[in-house]
Amino acid sequence: MQYTTILIALCSMPVGTSAASCPKGFTFKTATADVMCKKGAVATLEHCTAPCCTPIKNCDSVKSSMPAKCTAAEKVFVFTAADRAKLVDTADEAAMLAACCTATLKTCAAIECGRDEVAVTPASTCGGTTGTACTDSDCCKAAAVCNQMSGVQCADGSYNPKSMPVSYDPSLKSAKNDAMRAEIKAWETTAATDATKNTACCTKRKTCAAATFTCAAGYKKTATADKKCKDNVGSCSSTTSEGCCELDALTCQGVKYTPSVAMACAADTFEGSTDTWKAKTTAKATWKTDCCAATAPCGDVPCGAGDITKADATCNKEKGDPKCKKQCCINDPAKCYGFSKTTAGIGACGVGSHETYQDLKEGTAAADAYANTAAVDATAYKAKCCTKTPTCADFKAAAVGSAASGADNAYQTSFVVLAGVFALVSL
Repeated sequence: MQYTTILIALCSMPVGTSAASCPKGFTFKTATADVMCKKGAVATLEHCTAPCCTPIKNCDSVKSSMPAKCTAAEKVFVFTAADRAKLVDTADEAAMLAACCTATLKTCAAIECGRDEVAVTPASTCGGTTGTACTDSDCCKAAAVCNQMSGVQCADGSYNPKSMPVSYDPSLKSAKNDAMRAEIKAWETTAATDATKNTACCTKRKTCAAATFTCAAGYKKTATADKKCKDNVGSCSSTTSEGCCELDALTCQGVKYTPSVAMACAADTFEGSTDTWKAKTTAKATWKTDCCAATAPCGDVPCGAGDITKADATCNKEKGDPKCKKQCCINDPAKCYGFSKTTAGIGACGVGSHETYQDLKEGTAAADAYANTAAVDATAYKAKCCTKTPTCADFKAAAVGSAASGADNAYQTSFVVLAGVFALVSL
């Protein structure tokens, strides 16, 4: 079945129980019973948090305005997690001052030093005995590590790991990037001083002769593979740049791209694209026989759930190549997902309902069963392929049911911050 699964990361979800409840620090909104729980194109009870819940105010939610008010009252803003979590009535100024201001002065014991910082020794005397609350600068100082050193100058043949072109985007996963991130993380906490930083914070450049370095499919190491990489082995090019690798003239890839050799497959045949094809052994004289394959009839390509094979079509890719399915398969208009894309199917679920596939994860048994469900007209489609969109009233009823059954209501925080969904109004 070919469709896009829409993934929604909730801000806070209950651990091991029903998702029908507002997260900690939030309560149900009033007068939203008929509001539908849609978020993007997914509409299930798990996605009722944003439209159905509103934040409860606590000391932490008014931290932008309260410190100054505490100072004016000759107190300081509360600094412990427990005190900042206290619920407050933001319409009652006196109540906020009582809950969110304290006469107790912060000491170094209440301050946690940040990354690359260490506690000041001996401990500062600020705090309750001096009449001045401790600050981070009173209690913490920079650690003697590479990440705190400036002006590091590495000698020729060495590099500063911090200069590596690493990405911290979680969607860009690769072994090379992960290795660089691990190297930088170790470098950050390496002990160093101004006197030792140019050696302690520099690493000798690796060469592509290293056993851990391999060339790309269709390439081989050059005779002069002692070339130095830009920095670590992960930065050595696996193709021809930097002199580490060269085309292997005894492979499909190597023969095709060898200068002055023009190779192309005959009509009704195609060359491969996988690493297996690139590294396949061949020679110039036998390349067309070894490295070209007949186009695959689409009848030989298995389509996914809810799809049918195009008539009289062929695929100019290897049979196992995912692109073959795109060339050979189409959604079956007589099944749920295919019908939803037809003129008659668009919007056929009507107000208050949505396409069931939006709640399913592609590749699961439930998604495949949905894709294969027959839906020959709008009436059958609405009966078999649509799901009622939950409302805040449904969400609240489910929450009451969960509470009545004694379900655990513990929550864990996700990487999406709830403040990104709700705008917290500071006084």
